[in-house]
Amino acid sequence: MSNKCSKCGLVNWAQETHCRRCGVELSGAGQAEFAPLRSRIQAEDFKSREDHDPAFDEAKALIKKGVNAGMVYGGISLVLVLFFQAFIPSAEAYYKFAFLDVGIIYGLTYGIHTKSRVCAALMLGYYVLSKIVMLTQGRTGLIGIVVAIAFAKSFYQSYQGTTLYQQIKQSRTAQPHA
Repeated sequence: MSNKCSKCGLVNWAQETHCRRCGVELSGAGQAEFAPLRSRIQAEDFKSREDHDPAFDEAKALIKKGVNAGMVYGGISLVLVLFFQAFIPSAEAYYKFAFLDVGIIYGLTYGIHTKSRVCAALMLGYYVLSKIVMLTQGRTGLIGIVVAIAFAKSFYQSYQGTTLYQQIKQSRTAQPHA
């Protein structure tokens, strides 16, 4: 059992009546007290320099657009795959690739969420390539083209956001903190 000094914070043995470091009389001498453990580091120390920075806020907003678009795109793909699997069971080989497609979409979306430039670029390229394939097969109408442009814009913005975020982060780590 131990007593903590109220002045200097030194932990003393339970039987001691005075602090070994500063000599102050211990309030709970002889009594077993368990004070809650608290870190000396305050929450303000954990706030990063990116708080209240408009450039970081802009980058995070662009990244969030890409994450939201990826979640919607993956969700639509998953619902369509499950719907077609329930009503058209004859195309079993197609469903394996369709589930792989959904996994790739969600994996790249998670990469965008972690602010990865590579994942943002791969998602943009993957989405554009898949839409080009759909256009060449004639499976996209006018509304599909408009929606595809909106998603492509969101994925491009996420690429811009991740690039901006990484550039700012790299320039901040190169500079010593003031």
